[in-house]
Amino acid sequence: MSSSTTPTPAPSETPKPKIYLAGPDVFYPNTVARGLELKTLCTLHGAIGLFPLDNEISSVELGSHAMADAIRTANMKLIASADGILVNITPELKHTKQNTNSPTQMTPFRGPSMDVGTAYEMGAGAALGKHIVGYLRGEKLGYTKKYKPCIR
Repeated sequence: MSSSTTPTPAPSETPKPKIYLAGPDVFYPNTVARGLELKTLCTLHGAIGLFPLDNEISSVELGSHAMADAIRTANMKLIASADGILVNITPELKHTKQNTNSPTQMTPFRGPSMDVGTAYEMGAGAALGKHIVGYLRGEKLGYTKKYKPCIR
């Protein structure tokens, strides 16, 4: 007598969360390296990092309104595809040539606020129901108080 058994399927692996990496990092002199650094940190923590420069914007004239719209549309698609958003809320800072990855000085014409495009992306993510976590870079910014995370 032969018995046929159906093999038990292997447990499905939980998909890795996709995290949109928002912030003024796209304006750093070493943008590509910074994006790779952030994406590597995501990988180390079991997530997939989505950096704005992952988008391919090629057929639009540099500096045009059409280019700005193409970047916005592509970034909004990345945000919509993400499970959450990790946001660099550090005020826009000037980078010294000696250490371009460690911002230390305020850019006078931009002021003490976070990047407005990043604020827009946070709002868009919130409107889409995404989980949002913000962080500040650098210890010399005067923002050393730590808060408990806000859980919704």
